Parts: sequence; structure tokens; C-alpha cells
Amino acid sequence: MDQSPDLVQDQRQSIDPVAVDKPLKARLPPGEAKSYRPIMPPGYISSKVNAYLPNFIYQSQQTTEPKAAATASSVPDEEHRQLSKKYQELKVLHKELRAAQSGLQDQIKRLSLDHQKAEAHIGSKQKQIDELGVQCHVLQRARQADGQEINKLQQQLLVFKRGACASAKVANQLTDDEIRQKIDRVYYATQDLAVTMGRGSVLDCSKLSQEAQAWLGFHSLHQDHLPKARLPAVLVSLISGILIEIFRPEYYFGWGASLQAKSAQDLTATMKEGTNKNDLQAWLEPTRKLMLQVDEEAVRNADEMLLDAAADTLQCWLSNAIPLDWVIARPRVRKIFATAAELSRALLRSKAVFEVDMEAAVKDGVPAAFDDQTMAAVNTAEEEAALVGRPIEVSIFPRVVKYGDEMGEHMDEMTVICKARVVPQEPRRRK
Repeated sequence: MDQSPDLVQDQRQSIDPVAVDKPLKARLPPGEAKSYRPIMPPGYISSKVNAYLPNFIYQSQQTTEPKAAATASSVPDEEHRQLSKKYQELKVLHKELRAAQSGLQDQIKRLSLDHQKAEAHIGSKQKQIDELGVQCHVLQRARQADGQEINKLQQQLLVFKRGACASAKVANQLTDDEIRQKIDRVYYATQDLAVTMGRGSVLDCSKLSQEAQAWLGFHSLHQDHLPKARLPAVLVSLISGILIEIFRPEYYFGWGASLQAKSAQDLTATMKEGTNKNDLQAWLEPTRKLMLQVDEEAVRNADEMLLDAAADTLQCWLSNAIPLDWVIARPRVRKIFATAAELSRALLRSKAVFEVDMEAAVKDGVPAAFDDQTMAAVNTAEEEAALVGRPIEVSIFPRVVKYGDEMGEHMDEMTVICKARVVPQEPRRRK
């Protein structure tokens, strides 16, 4: 331990210079002791000792105490090895992290370059899209202009045909406008009947007859579950399925079990297969006039029986699928079929050839597409040009097509007198 300056001073004062010299003088022989004289002056040694002794004591204390402290505070070898090992591991980990950081920085640089290239590519594509949008807009405007020109030409052609029909009209032949008016009359009467029949009712398609179900299989997309909003359209379609049968040449002489009516029907069916339509129509009217001269009552009865058979067929088709009071509905049904039968005989008397047929809603198992040239859309507020290509949901009323003119010429020319009425499928609403 360190000594205080007072203690060192006390030790310095305790040294006696006489005592220092005494042992040496005592060891001298007696004869020499008298003549002994110290080499150094008296008090020299004691002064030197007193000068160096405190420094010697202080240095001896400083050299011994640190060794003891170092020994006491030294770290054990095992702990030192563990710390050294951990240091080496941390050094390796630091090196690996530095390498990973360098790799990530290189990857960030590459991704940054790729991002710049992608942005440049997207900008190029966006520019192309804008250019295509401009071209599409120009094409749409051109298409609209072409459509307007087509409609204008169609109107001019219609005016020309009306004038030709008026100038070339012969006895017992209808013009296109007259045919169109009669067809519209039948359609609106059928639509009113269907709305009345479906008011407050639900149609169970599973209770329809097999013939009715087969008909809807080709003319409606609704066979199992029928939306309530489509009930009138489906009823009009079912009525039209029987209506177009009346326009067949076989029923020109009505329907009946009498030998006269039966023979006329069989002969008409035979001539229909082996004779062209012009010759068949030229034969029908003179034959009917002859039959009227022979037995007018039988011919009238056959006409009435045709209407009854059509009404009975509709009742059989609907069966118990919808609650309906046939006592009230039957007269309206017969009136519609009577108008159709009268129009059918007028068309068959014409020199032009007319075809009355339905547009199928399903073709080869695939929904048919809407065509504004031969179809008219109902129950929709959209423009027909926007409906082109959309699937048909229900085909409800037949179209009337004419081949040739009132003079029986140009039989290769086709004119759509009345377009088929269909219900296009509504687009799905986006959520």
C-alpha cells in the first residue's frame, strides 16, 4: 500500500548517522580502529540513504501491488476462449451480412433498370392504345354513317316497292304494307291475350305437354325456371307455335273429318312435295272456289273446325301449367287464329311466294345471336344496333319473308316483310 508523506518523513528522521558507521568501525582490528577515518564525510551516507529510501519504498509498493491486482482481476482462460470464439463468429456473420447487403444492392440496381424499361414499354403500349382508340372512334363514326346511309337506301327502296306494288297490284293480292298491318294486328292481339293470361299467374313448365316443352327447347332459354317477367313472352311464343301451322298450305281448305276436306288436305300435301310453290299456289285458289260451289257449308265448317283444333291444341299444350278460364279465353284465341287463317289464304293467293317461320333461340345447343336485319327486339329500351350478336332469350313471333313480286317475277329476290320478334338476353349487371 502507498505510504503517506508524514510516514516517509518519520522514517527519514529515524536514521542515525552514527549508528550507520558503528558496525563498520567495530569490525576493524583494534590497532586500526584508532587510525580509522571514514572515507566519506560524516553524515554523507545517512543523507544519501535518507534521500533514496522513500523513493525505493514507493517503487517497491508500486511494483508489487499491480501484480496482485492483475492477478485478482484477470479473466479465466475458458471465458476468454468463449469470448474469442464469439467474436470470430460475429466477425464471420458481419462479413456475410456485408456480402448479402452488396448482393441486395446489386439486385435493387437491376430491378430499378427493369422498372425503367417496363415504364418505357408501358408508355409505348399506352401510346398504341390511344392510337387504336382514335382509329376505333373513326371506324365507329364511319360505321354509323354507313348505317345511316343503309337506312336511307332501305327507306328509298321501301318507297319504291310501295309505288311498284300500288301500280302493279292485281285482284286478290295484298301489298307489303297491308301484310305488315295484318301481321301487326295478329301480334298485338296475341300479346294482349298473353298478358291477360299471365296476370297474377305462374307458369309451371314441368306441367306443359311434351310438344310444348319441345317447342320451348328450341325457342326459349327458360325451360326449368321461368322468370315472372318473361311469362308473357313465353306464352306468346307458345301461341305462335300453333299460329305458324295455320299458314301451311295443307290448311288452306280448313280442317275436318269430311271426305272432301280430307282429300283436299292430302292432295295439297302431295303437291307441296312434288310441285314448285308457284304452281301449288296457282292450283289452291281455283280448287277452293270449286269446292265452295259444290258444298259451301262443308268448306265453312272445315274452316271453323280448323280454328277449334288450333284452340284445342293450345289448351293441350298449356294443360295445367297455368290456371286459366278457357270459357273466357277461348273466344279470344279463336279470333286470333281466324285473323291468321284469313291472312294465310290471302298470302297463298298471291303470285309471290311467302314464308312464315319462327327464329330459333337455340341452334345446335348454342344460343342464337341477334341480327337486326331479320329480327326486331321487344321488351328492351336499347338500340337494335347495340344488340347485334347478343344471345336470344325468347323467340316470340314469326317473321314473314317474300320471294318475288306481285307479278310472279324475280323469284330469286327476297324481301323481309315482317321481322321475327325476339327478346334479347339482358347484359349481366356488374357488382
